[in-house]
Amino acid sequence: MKSLKDYSLKLTEEQYHAYPAWSYSTISRYAKEGFSSIATIHESVTPTPSMEFGSLFDCLITDADHVSDRYVVLDTVPPPAEKNVLDTLSKMTNKPFDLIPDATIQEAIAQCSYQGRLKYETQLVKLSAYKDYYNTLSEGKKIVSSTDMNDAVAMAGAFLENPYIKSLWTSTSSGIEHLYQLKFAAKAKLTDGRVVSVKCMPDKLVVDHNEKTIQPIDVKTSAMPAYDFVENFVKFRYDIQASLYTNILRIVLN
Repeated sequence: MKSLKDYSLKLTEEQYHAYPAWSYSTISRYAKEGFSSIATIHESVTPTPSMEFGSLFDCLITDADHVSDRYVVLDTVPPPAEKNVLDTLSKMTNKPFDLIPDATIQEAIAQCSYQGRLKYETQLVKLSAYKDYYNTLSEGKKIVSSTDMNDAVAMAGAFLENPYIKSLWTSTSSGIEHLYQLKFAAKAKLTDGRVVSVKCMPDKLVVDHNEKTIQPIDVKTSAMPAYDFVENFVKFRYDIQASLYTNILRIVLN
């Protein structure tokens, strides 16, 4: 039995985001902002706290076995000035904090204009107090508070225990395949004849090999009540996402 896995991109999530192709976020951003977005449309967007929480929730429901590989619970977050230096350091090196050369730390301090009136020894003591934060970043893991982790775990439990979602998410019927966060790319032909690269990464695909159907699922988190979801559907142009995912899968199948 052939699986859609065989036709997916074998990329990490980071490699997928760097893959040069139009995505839902690119297209919907242009749809919402128009010509003014063209100059910066391919620049990465800094995730908001709500986006970060959504990513944590997605990981819990689609890749629970690897949550600890991607996230660390840490409630001691540095003050803004120290955080700025440590964030900068994490982009310069991935060495453990105690093994970073003084020259590298001093360079980061200078870039951030950190506490210039203090001696380097004093600056180092202040930064060292939050080295656990830096060491977590240097390992490539994301930091979440215990409150956010507990909320996300509770939310994932409620989600997976919902009777309708449970039947959809965990069906064990013969011939049904559950695929999580596969990455796909395809060449799409526009109405003016141009061919462009497009990509997608559905949270889940339910493939029914008996009925020959594929159900793409993308989970949305929101602070809004569920009965107001229609407003988000329009605001964030989820119609574009739905049609893009469907078209890419059709091209891949063909």
